Amino acid sequence: MKKFLIPTLIIFVILIACLTAGCNSATLDKVIGTYMLTTKSEQHIDAEEPTDFIAKNGIICYVVLDGSEKGYYVYGDNATPITCKEIKVEYSKSSNDESKINTVKFFLNPNNPTDYDLYYVNYSSSTKKNFLVYKKHDVRSDVFD
Repeated sequence: MKKFLIPTLIIFVILIACLTAGCNSATLDKVIGTYMLTTKSEQHIDAEEPTDFIAKNGIICYVVLDGSEKGYYVYGDNATPITCKEIKVEYSKSSNDESKINTVKFFLNPNNPTDYDLYYVNYSSSTKKNFLVYKKHDVRSDVFD
């Protein structure tokens, strides 16, 4: 009996994780908005605290999404004046529900189709808003109304 209980339990946990990940998508009208970069950090193994690059570099960053294939990227830091440029945006539909968006690609250089940042759409139950999470790093971008 125990031989079957552990694999069954593992499969159940994997199914719950997959279903939960599927809930991290939203319809396009819920993804539209202005997002402000709120977290950009890096944790080194030997460091007690992660490095907060927003505070360290004075980063100000917004992305404006209107649901079309174009958006706006506003960026500035201690070494760069604040600038705004038009970017190409690509929305990827959820495999579980075609009416929902799962990821958003930002092409900061629209002429280079391989140069993009990929963000996952997540939902915060505490703020009742969507936010974007960068795929490779601990980067979070909250919708800013």
